[in-house]
Amino acid sequence: MPMRLQAEGRWFKDETGRAVILRGLDLRAAPPYEDADQHFHHLKRRGLNLLRLAVTWNALAPEAPGIYDQAAID
Repeated sequence: MPMRLQAEGRWFKDETGRAVILRGLDLRAAPPYEDADQHFHHLKRRGLNLLRLAVTWNALAPEAPGIYDQAAID
């Protein structure tokens, strides 16, 4: 289950009010869907609690701004 965070001043805090230090990586290429749970569990065991998904606008709107490729979004 994802951790819910709240911004308080210069900190992100969890539901109990504890400060959370974000440790993560950029996810530019997704692992095969059938193996995703295994990969994410492996990262969590090593202390990572954040994934930043890189999305390029050219992939979502390749023809022109505002004309979206629904298959790429899905």
